[in-house]
Amino acid sequence: MSKQHFGLFCLALVLLFSGCSSTPDRPETVSLAKNRAAEYTEYGNRYFDQALFDQALKFYIMALENNIAVDYKEGIVLSRDALGQTYLMLGRFAEAGTSLQAARELAARMQRSDLELRVLNSQLKLALNRGSMQQARRIFDEARELLNKTGNTPEDILADIYHSMGALEKADGNLQEARGNLEKSIAINRRLDRREEIAGSLYMLASVFSKLEEYPAARDYLHSALDMDKQIENTLGIADDYFALGIVNSRMGNREEAYLHLQTALDIYAVLNRRENTMETLSVLIDLAGELGREDEADIYRSTMEKIQRTAG
Repeated sequence: MSKQHFGLFCLALVLLFSGCSSTPDRPETVSLAKNRAAEYTEYGNRYFDQALFDQALKFYIMALENNIAVDYKEGIVLSRDALGQTYLMLGRFAEAGTSLQAARELAARMQRSDLELRVLNSQLKLALNRGSMQQARRIFDEARELLNKTGNTPEDILADIYHSMGALEKADGNLQEARGNLEKSIAINRRLDRREEIAGSLYMLASVFSKLEEYPAARDYLHSALDMDKQIENTLGIADDYFALGIVNSRMGNREEAYLHLQTALDIYAVLNRRENTMETLSVLIDLAGELGREDEADIYRSTMEKIQRTAG
């Protein structure tokens, strides 16, 4: 060892031990990092629930970094899963897929079927959002096989999987099977008082009844979902509920009521800066305003769409 390197080595030792009385030992350091990660995750969850996904992403990344720093593998899986779901909501599908695959591989190496099932469910959501039905069916089969091997699946994970199964069966046109899975998910989540998840399944169930052209039932389920989303202040869920109520009421011939619901949805989407949702709602409102003879309002909506398109361009 050169004199220069030896001198640096000794200086490092002096700095290390000079603060030993106030430096926490390793278990405390690990605990602090885990606590920071948990705190960042909580903040991320709050932003996620408010549909502020860019902000949620920042906190989930900080949570992941703290979990990696102390090699807390369960925390790493959960952080990567949260990141994957956030990337999904932002439409960043490739990054969502990478994050979720890393989470799943680690969960499998840990032989933690509960964590792997959680990530599989997120991967199923991603495949459905991508419209990759073949991939979704493959993931569905893998999740079912793992469920059969697992003795005690946590109820919250089981409820989430039933919901995703319902979404997959609905997309495949198997509406009765979809209804059965969604009702199982709702029953479990009611026992667990998971109101956001209940609202999501009620919304999906309304979509099933809408496809069956049973519009009064669809409307009732949407009102139940809306009540639940309002209780928990799920802003994006509220907007989605109002939009769906607008569509269902329009199909029932209740155009005035549909128009009011769609205007409410538009206001919320605009506040949340949800461009695609805003454009879709404007498009429906233009047609409905024309049917109601409100040409001046239809022109305003057209002008608004054009301004948004120019801004995006």
